[in-house]
Amino acid sequence: MGWALVVGRIAALLLRLPLVVTFHNELGRYNPGVRWALKLLPQKRCVLTGVSSAVCQQWESWLRRPVELIPNPLKIDSCTKSNLKREHNGPVRLVVVSRLTAIKRVDFSLRLLKALIDAGTAAELVIVGDGPEGSALQNLTEDLGISKHVSFLGFQSDVSGCLDWSDYFVLSSLYEGFCMAAIEAMARGSLLVAHRLPAISDYAQDGVNAVVTEECSVSEWCSRIKSLEQDRSQLFGMKYAAWRLVREKFAPDLVAQHYARAYDGLLAACK
Repeated sequence: MGWALVVGRIAALLLRLPLVVTFHNELGRYNPGVRWALKLLPQKRCVLTGVSSAVCQQWESWLRRPVELIPNPLKIDSCTKSNLKREHNGPVRLVVVSRLTAIKRVDFSLRLLKALIDAGTAAELVIVGDGPEGSALQNLTEDLGISKHVSFLGFQSDVSGCLDWSDYFVLSSLYEGFCMAAIEAMARGSLLVAHRLPAISDYAQDGVNAVVTEECSVSEWCSRIKSLEQDRSQLFGMKYAAWRLVREKFAPDLVAQHYARAYDGLLAACK
C-alpha cells in the first residue's frame, strides 16, 4: 500500500512539478519500504494532507513535518432533514455496511441483534457487503437463532436506500482510516453506534451525535439503544446533530476550498 505515492514523487522530481500527497490510512497500514521512501519527499515542493486527525498525527510524527487535515467529501444533496425522523411501528432497524473480513468484526452486530431480541426489543439487521467471512457470519446467524431477523444483501453499489431504512448504523471494526460509510449514515439519519476508534474522533461525539463506547460492548450498546428507543426526542436530537455536522464539515464545496488553499500555498512556495 502506498507505492503510488512513491511513483508520484519520482515523477514530480523528474518533471519538477509540485506534489500534493494525501494519506488515507494510518502509518501501520503502509508497507515499511513505502514508509521509509516517503521520508524522502521534498520539503519545498510538496504538501502533505491526511483524511483524519489520527492519520495526520501518525504521519507527522514519522515524517517530522506538518500534515494538514482535509477530510474526504460527501455528496449531501439528497440528505434532507426529513430523512431523520423514522416514525415506524416495526422492529428496530440495524444496518452494517462493510467488507466481510475479520478486521471488521461484523459478528458484533449479530450478537447485538441477539441481545436486543433477548431483551424483548423487536429488531432486524441488514448486512451490506461481501467478503471471505460471509459464510462464517451466516453460520453464526443460524447458531444464534436469529436467521429470520437478518438479511445479507451482498455488495451494493448504492447503499443510500439501506441507510434511509435503518435506525442505527453499527461500526465494530478494529481499524478504519476514515469510514465514509459512517459519515453517509450520519447524513441520512442512521445513528452511529461504535466504539472509540481514532478515525471517528473527528466527527462522532458520544451522547451528542452518536453512541460511542470505549470498547465494543454488546450489552452497553443494547442498553443505549433501548434507552434511546424510549426517548425519541433525544434520538432525533442526536440524529439532527449528526446531520448538521456532516453538512458543516464534509460538503464537497467546503473540502474543495481546503484543497484550493493547499494548492495555492504550494504554488506560491514554488515561485
